[in-house]
Amino acid sequence: MIDCVVFPSKGDRPHPDEMSGSDLDGDMYFVCWEETLLPPEANREPMNYKPKPKHAVYGPVTEVNFIGSYIDGDKLGVIANSHLAHADADEKGIFSDNCLQLAQMHSDAVDFPKTGYVVNMPFELRPQRYPHYMRKRDKEPYKSKHIIGKLFDICDNVASAKHYSRQANRYIDHNFILAGHEMFAEAAKRLSDYYCRHVFGLMTEYGIETEA
Repeated sequence: MIDCVVFPSKGDRPHPDEMSGSDLDGDMYFVCWEETLLPPEANREPMNYKPKPKHAVYGPVTEVNFIGSYIDGDKLGVIANSHLAHADADEKGIFSDNCLQLAQMHSDAVDFPKTGYVVNMPFELRPQRYPHYMRKRDKEPYKSKHIIGKLFDICDNVASAKHYSRQANRYIDHNFILAGHEMFAEAAKRLSDYYCRHVFGLMTEYGIETEA
């Protein structure tokens, strides 16, 4: 057999379930033979991804109730971002108490469309600071020293270099150049660089080709 993954049929739990609570309903797997990418430690005990019981509904279900319930229970992104921020900031990483709680919540939130079980995330699990690579503009950032932060900086520098190389030949309309402009040139350059850096960041993040 080639180009396939074979899981054993014997054991306490299926390996897919031990990995991420998978039930082989279309889940994708990544197979790698590069030993340098393997974690140096031995495998930890897998989490118990036992799903919550399905929410019982009595009476008719209206579109308004269904959509409202779905919006209220759709917390997967918030939980995932919180998990990443805590894993980056805590010395224990993904094995910290906060991350373990959020991992269980994430599993429950993934099953929300199937079970109807709404995950309520406590306020204290919401990070107050985020690593710079997450680009949380409404939160206090800090410079991450982990590999994701380093890779982000490398990619960001390459992208910025390409952007500024395109800006190097930009046309200047001399009708807007007034006498005495020299005293404002340095401040204007700083503001221009700040603007270009953030606009280009948004363009890169959302796949936008031009500023216009």
